[in-house]
Amino acid sequence: MANVKATMTDLKLLLRGLKKNQSQRSLSKQLGISRSSIKMYVDRIKSAGLSLDAIEQLDDKELHALLRRPNREYLPDERRKRFDAIVPELALKLGKARYKNYELLWEQYCKDAAEENPYGYTQFKHIIQEYLKSQDYVYHNVYEPGFQLQVDFAGDKLYYIKNAKTGEKQAVYVLCCCLPATSFSFVYAMTDTTMEKFYHGMSKCLEYLGGVPVQVKSDNMAQYVKRYDRYEPAMTEAATQWGYHYDTELINTRVRKPRDKGAVEGFVYKAYQRIYAQMEDEVYYSLEEINARLYDLLEEYNHTRFKKDFPSRYERFIELEKETLYPLPQSPFVFKYSKTVNISSNYHVVVGKEQHMYSVPYKYVNQKAKVVYDIEAVEVYVNFERIATHKRSYVARGYTTVVEHMPPNHQAYKRSQEYNAAYFLEQAAYAGEATKQIVQRILSGKSFVQQSYNSCQGILSLKRKYGSERLEAACMRIIDAPTVNYSMVRNILEKGLDMQEESALYKSLPEHDNIRGAAHYQ
Repeated sequence: MANVKATMTDLKLLLRGLKKNQSQRSLSKQLGISRSSIKMYVDRIKSAGLSLDAIEQLDDKELHALLRRPNREYLPDERRKRFDAIVPELALKLGKARYKNYELLWEQYCKDAAEENPYGYTQFKHIIQEYLKSQDYVYHNVYEPGFQLQVDFAGDKLYYIKNAKTGEKQAVYVLCCCLPATSFSFVYAMTDTTMEKFYHGMSKCLEYLGGVPVQVKSDNMAQYVKRYDRYEPAMTEAATQWGYHYDTELINTRVRKPRDKGAVEGFVYKAYQRIYAQMEDEVYYSLEEINARLYDLLEEYNHTRFKKDFPSRYERFIELEKETLYPLPQSPFVFKYSKTVNISSNYHVVVGKEQHMYSVPYKYVNQKAKVVYDIEAVEVYVNFERIATHKRSYVARGYTTVVEHMPPNHQAYKRSQEYNAAYFLEQAAYAGEATKQIVQRILSGKSFVQQSYNSCQGILSLKRKYGSERLEAACMRIIDAPTVNYSMVRNILEKGLDMQEESALYKSLPEHDNIRGAAHYQ
């Protein structure tokens, strides 16, 4: 029973027992209080000079003052009084200065203090921390369902393997959103935090919620606030357009006041514990894989019950908040960029910070065009007529080219780059078996098969000019020759030798002056 502190109820039971003339020993056993403590309380009752009935009529505060031992009051010495006077100023320096710390402040205090015995570092730090705690007031917000959505980016990034061969990683940023009234939450990953990605993610959030809250609160991120003012901030044009599209009010927090959006700050911490922790040892190879995994873990998080008989975040959202949200517009917000360019001689236009090139029909070279693009598509207009459309690509300095946009000679060159031996053999077979054999011999006649592609192209071009039958006949003429090439086939076709009887080819030699004759060898 030692060191057991009597409660107010114990003291009232003690008074009632004394009125009934119970012994101190029995009261000690009944109340679980030591006999010495019982004796002490009895002595204080006697010294008060009041009857037991009068004491029983006292309120709790008066009874406590009468029977309890008074707390020892701390009386600060002169050194503490002088230090307490400068503590608010030291705390202010610690909060406002960017690089101030306790150790630096303490060194300055020791240097400037007039004390012969200034406080040591540990006591100096303890006193300031106790002061800061005493000034740290927290207001408990009660959020109305469907009224506010809070948004923020998680400080830690996720990664996926960008290049499987080199192991190069791509960092992704995670947008976190939370409805404070029910803690129903949302996460979405993006490769950068540009306005087009940010507002695409915000639209995805409202799509996930299935409705629009009255207001959306964020900190003073550059995508949100153009110029900060506590009372009249200037929102960016993109933020204004997004808010107008969804008919919701955009508000921002005060600078360096994370508690203004405490719900989403708390969710970010929970996301680290419940989502990031499960993804830490997993490997991803695309942004789509990360977002698919985030969605699965988010669903698990929102559907997990706090306690066995307590509803989950999803159940609370459906019950309290879902019906209070405004309906979504018919189509989601699409953040579009537009710019005017002069189409260069390579009939491509460059888009985005990734500097990706998109083709347009070559006939528009050197004309002015308007390029309109968003997170998913690229459109090119000349004189208000759309001349090209592409799916947006984020390959840095890459090319997206439609073959039909290329001039004929470029198309032919492109096809030539795509040829291989199998292609030439397949095309030659359409003319006939002899043509295929000739092409096969040409392909196998070079150390590197690519060196024979031009010859094969030449033979196939003869099919277009003279037809398959004549090409096949020409190839038959040289099928047993020790060497074959494109020039031999071309000469036969040009001179019409493929249409002559084979015996007539060698009946006589042509007459000409460059013949020595038998007399030359006598």
